[in-house]
Amino acid sequence: MLRRSLLVLAALCGVSIAHGQKPGDDPIPAGVPALTGRAAQDSAPAQAFAALLQAAAKNDFAAIRPMLVENHPGARLLNPTEFPAVRTELLPNGASATAVMATLSEVYTKGDDATLVFDAEPGQTIWKMKRLAGGWKLSP
Repeated sequence: MLRRSLLVLAALCGVSIAHGQKPGDDPIPAGVPALTGRAAQDSAPAQAFAALLQAAAKNDFAAIRPMLVENHPGARLLNPTEFPAVRTELLPNGASATAVMATLSEVYTKGDDATLVFDAEPGQTIWKMKRLAGGWKLSP
């Protein structure tokens, strides 16, 4: 069962999943070993996502724009009016970027795609990243 505000889900494409989600709906790639612990935290996709969270914590929506893949649907929310909803999605309950990154439990990398899994109640929060020439970027 997916749980996210439709506006922010469509815009940023983070997916929150409950533990009872149907197996066919699992966004985690099958057969890909996970990086966990320090390896997950130190991975290039996690470092790129941490930089995005730092920019969100500073309300620097202009700095986030180049951290998204080209034509990312969330780019339209990177303005003073819409950004508070984006910030709340990235940093739930006013959490710091460090606190959010501390909940990173697994990183799955398959080719140029990465799936970051954050432990949160009532399920997990999943963010997708894509490796491009300019580094890892948030992907829908």
